[in-house]
Amino acid sequence: MRKVWIEAALNGAWSRALQPGIPDTIEAIIADGVACARAGATIIHTHAYDGGGLQTFDWQVYARIIEGIRAQVDVPVYPSYPAFMTTAADTGPSFADATVRFAHIEALAARGLLDFAIIDPPAFAIYEPGFTRAGAALARTAGVKTPIYRFMFCETIAVGFPPRPYALAAHLALLEEEAGLAPWMIAGVCADLRPLIGETVARGGHIRVGLEDAPLRTPLSNLALVEEPCGWCAITAPNPPQSLICARRSASCPETSKPSHQCMIRCKEEQVRLLPRPPIAGVSRYNLRRIAA
Repeated sequence: MRKVWIEAALNGAWSRALQPGIPDTIEAIIADGVACARAGATIIHTHAYDGGGLQTFDWQVYARIIEGIRAQVDVPVYPSYPAFMTTAADTGPSFADATVRFAHIEALAARGLLDFAIIDPPAFAIYEPGFTRAGAALARTAGVKTPIYRFMFCETIAVGFPPRPYALAAHLALLEEEAGLAPWMIAGVCADLRPLIGETVARGGHIRVGLEDAPLRTPLSNLALVEEPCGWCAITAPNPPQSLICARRSASCPETSKPSHQCMIRCKEEQVRLLPRPPIAGVSRYNLRRIAA
């Protein structure tokens, strides 16, 4: 039976100026993460804030958030990372330097606080159909395990497809042609994904929702955005929400039951990738491990 992963993306980098409902304190992020997990989300994604204002990439802030959520519910939580750019300030960090860009991820991984992380290249977020072709070609060339393809539907900004049934059908047709039965999920940029949730559940896809991805200034909460796909899963057999344990086995190809690709990067002249660590209390966990290139 193919089960559905529901990921809750709690806030993003918008700040409350653009998305007033986002949690932007450590306490609020923890509360939203716990509520979404208890409602049925099996993966939590968050950007870090410490008392409002702009997001931070301070690993210690992330650590407090991750530990706070995990103290109440057993759910994978993964962080964001800076955009690939250099700062205009001479004294600021240069995120073009991978050692700077991913420093907080390495610090969290070293302390056993990451189940997995999204790290590029390659990142299989499909903003345009050609990204599927490029991602599949990269996966074949690198000889990695099957990636997960995340279709990014966009409103407000003129990128990719809007969240319409014809767009999902086009993505899936191309994915089957390029990558066979690779797992996939839907997500958005300022997009209302509700028109696609039923079809996604019926087709065995996975779903990412939350205030990071929702239309700006939406009145909906993270909890409300998670509850809707959970409701679809409950009424659309045979695709119930994925369990926490299965989510940690993360990214197993539904058709082959083989572990799927977790993104790799070149960092500090080493290759960083996800490797399984021994089960803890019967749960298969994943963590970042560093191996020589």
